[in-house]
Amino acid sequence: MNLLKRNSNTFKVGALLILLLSISFLLIYDFPKKIDRKYAAYEYFTNNPNDGETTSVTIVGTYKKPLFRNPSFTGKIMIEEYEFTQTYELM
Repeated sequence: MNLLKRNSNTFKVGALLILLLSISFLLIYDFPKKIDRKYAAYEYFTNNPNDGETTSVTIVGTYKKPLFRNPSFTGKIMIEEYEFTQTYELM
């Protein structure tokens, strides 16, 4: 009977430990984040630094920060004034 009680306590301690580790992981881990932002920007011209025009930069994608690896961004960074950033066709 004592052996059965000891196994029951071991199971409870193990289950509690797994539960605490799971909760800790959920609180600490940085899950992938969807990004959909638009920022105002100002483009300076090289021939005259006092001259330029306003534009916008749009960022759409997913930022991932996996455990034990480098963070990464998958998506698009689009600048309003440059059409190739909208379609990603360089030629």
